[in-house]
Amino acid sequence: MSDATPRLGLPWLMPAQAQKHVTVNESLGRLDALVQCAVQSRTTTAQPAAPGEGEAWILPDGASGADWDGFFEHDIAYFQDGAWRRITARAGLTAWVVDEAALIMFDGTGWAAFADAITVLSDLTGLGVGTAPDIANPFAAKLNSALWTARFDAEGGTGDLRYTLNKEAPGNVLSLLFQSAWSGRAELGLTGSDDLSLKVSADGANWTQAVHVDRNSGALTARALTALNGDALGGLRNRIINGDFSIHQRGGAQSQPAFMDRWVRVQSGGVGHVFTQESFAPGQSDVPGAPGSYLRWVMDAVPSDASIEQRIEDVRTLAGQTLTYSFWARASETVSLQARLQQYWGGGSPAASFGDTKAFAVGTSWSRCVQTVTLPDLTGRTLAAGHYLALRLTVPAASAAPTIELADVQLEPGPLATPFERRPRSLEAALCARYFQRKTVRTENGNRHIGLSPMRAAPTVSLSAGSAAHITPAGFELTYTTAADTTVDALAEL
Repeated sequence: MSDATPRLGLPWLMPAQAQKHVTVNESLGRLDALVQCAVQSRTTTAQPAAPGEGEAWILPDGASGADWDGFFEHDIAYFQDGAWRRITARAGLTAWVVDEAALIMFDGTGWAAFADAITVLSDLTGLGVGTAPDIANPFAAKLNSALWTARFDAEGGTGDLRYTLNKEAPGNVLSLLFQSAWSGRAELGLTGSDDLSLKVSADGANWTQAVHVDRNSGALTARALTALNGDALGGLRNRIINGDFSIHQRGGAQSQPAFMDRWVRVQSGGVGHVFTQESFAPGQSDVPGAPGSYLRWVMDAVPSDASIEQRIEDVRTLAGQTLTYSFWARASETVSLQARLQQYWGGGSPAASFGDTKAFAVGTSWSRCVQTVTLPDLTGRTLAAGHYLALRLTVPAASAAPTIELADVQLEPGPLATPFERRPRSLEAALCARYFQRKTVRTENGNRHIGLSPMRAAPTVSLSAGSAAHITPAGFELTYTTAADTTVDALAEL
């Protein structure tokens, strides 16, 4: 049997040994040097002349001195009870080096920094670099630069570097969020779907989708693309006619169902309605794009399902496509303003509403309401005359007689709500004239042909004087008994 332990060299107590306390004290002395071992340095080569009690050093190559000459490289030399003693380093021995403020470990051949021995970290609950992690951010880093580089082929790698991010399901978020002063400004990734999107924000609360890439087709939709001259790129995106309420041929306050060009009241909700065209103050900033007009819709009592809509000629418009409708709205009190799209097949197939009816909480300040839906295609449908696609806005109820104001209504293909397409007034008026025209003409004593801008169908003609015959989409014959001015209303609404 050896007279000392194999790892730490602690002397055994032997049978019938005299003065056993000497052996025990020697063991305690070695333990005092080894347990939570701390050394002053591992680079000192000259034996200190006046070491402190309990101080220790790791001997480097070339260490010398009256006592150190008998020790070996890598030994721990410690001063105890007025004498130098040594401990032979064994693999796994660790020590704290005071002058380096570092933890080191002996690997059997030499001493190395403890961190150099760490090759794998797994199942950590937190890791912080320059800062502390927390529950929300178990990995956190606070630094001024970071580098990720591929392992080169000569180093046993491939030379490639792929950064992989993964989420659980399409409805989850997988993104890179860019912040300024801890407030979000841009987000790039798969946010709530598997399509790639880039969103931006001015305040970290309200976000606008700037770029969208469809995962199936690769089609890219970008917000506010501009041509080289700074004007809008392309045109006629908006399928709504008179979405800015700039055309009001009837003029004044209207209460009949057809109250403004291309807009019609389809449900009264049991109350009276007055519709007027209002003007924005120059320089206002509540609704962007410098609009000129908006619609004011006043009800004289609490409504139940009061609705207005625009019918877009041809139900095949945007069928089978993803589209987005948007509008600006405010009210005299906070109301629920519902919006929905409906495909009407002209009686050939039953009318179909698709997507959920979207309820927007409209308050007393202007706000933009946006919804993206995908239209059913024409599979299995039978079309008959008069088919259309409709955008309907409904006030289902209110606490008092409400006033609703609407501006810049837009319906466009794609998943983004782009800035409102402000078309030339002459073009907007021409689009409206296909459905309604009001003009003043001079009659004669007898018959006179009155021309119309070509309309979608032979209109219903109303005259303030005279009678109309032989009506076609391009005009009619006016008969009167004397010369006078007469107002012509030609109506060919859907």
